[in-house]
Amino acid sequence: MTDPVAAPKPQPEDPGQAALGQSLKISFRMLRGVLLLIFVFYLFSGIRIIDQHERAFVLTFGRLSPGPDRAKGPGVVFAWPRPFSEVITIPFARTQTVETDTFWVRRATPQEIAVERWAVEGRPFAYALTGDLNVFHSRWAMRYTLQNPERVVFGFTEIEPLLRHELEQAVVKTAARYDVDSVLRTDLEGFRGAVEHEVRRRMLDLDLGIALQRVDLLDQGPAVQVGLAFDAVIEAEQDRSRAISQARGAASRTLSEAQGEAARLRAEAQSDRQRFLTEIQSDAETFTLMLEQAADGNSVLLDALLQDALRRTLANAEETFVLHPGSDGRRELRLLLNRRPRTPTDQTR
Repeated sequence: MTDPVAAPKPQPEDPGQAALGQSLKISFRMLRGVLLLIFVFYLFSGIRIIDQHERAFVLTFGRLSPGPDRAKGPGVVFAWPRPFSEVITIPFARTQTVETDTFWVRRATPQEIAVERWAVEGRPFAYALTGDLNVFHSRWAMRYTLQNPERVVFGFTEIEPLLRHELEQAVVKTAARYDVDSVLRTDLEGFRGAVEHEVRRRMLDLDLGIALQRVDLLDQGPAVQVGLAFDAVIEAEQDRSRAISQARGAASRTLSEAQGEAARLRAEAQSDRQRFLTEIQSDAETFTLMLEQAADGNSVLLDALLQDALRRTLANAEETFVLHPGSDGRRELRLLLNRRPRTPTDQTR
């Protein structure tokens, strides 16, 4: 006997529904893959690479990880992702700078000074006071490195405002021990060094965990109200120094020229002296030789002297008579030096 209710015949599958189902399956698979990638990325998001100039601290549920070496790095640091863990990185060996312009205003123009408009940025009295009750403006910078990163990070809320405050206090205290001339002109390096010494002392007292490298005076100047007068004084002093330098240079050149001329004259005098002494010595030797020859009766010398005397005498004679030798073999020389004797009339001519 057959079932009165006949079994339904299978209907053919709709191609559209089949494609839709296949698309949904692929979409769910892709979604699971993306979620898996996101989960893996989330698990590894706590891994950080720490540079050689950085240090890292790992906080687990807001607490610092236990252990003696809690400042980690350089290298790879493994931690749980947020909110379970947090990695805090800070610069360690890198030099950092804190600047302050609390005592500074911009340079005003002469027109602004004339109408008393030198207030800038809401700070009309941005100056420091010296020991002789004068005011001046200045800008400062402090360079430092972290010596104890854990104390810097977890001992203070913000380290830079604290350092800036200590730098400003050091400037105020140190300026009270200096006069305005030393601060602005004559002892700038001494003033800067005194401020740096005060900052170092405060760093040791507060135990901030930093190593101070240097305190720099970036800029300084007088009160804006007297800026023009101060510049005029500086210019006058520069002119004075320049005139003194020029005068000293001229004096040095004149002295050098005089010394050179004196040396030349001394050399010439020494040369003339040596030449004169040489001539005197030569004449003395000649005279001594002639004296010795005359003492020995040397006829050659006597004849030479006679010839020289005759030559000088004959040069002034008007007439000369040479007589032949007589019976005794002697010759007679007669000279007429002046035919007519001079008369008083001739003498008056």
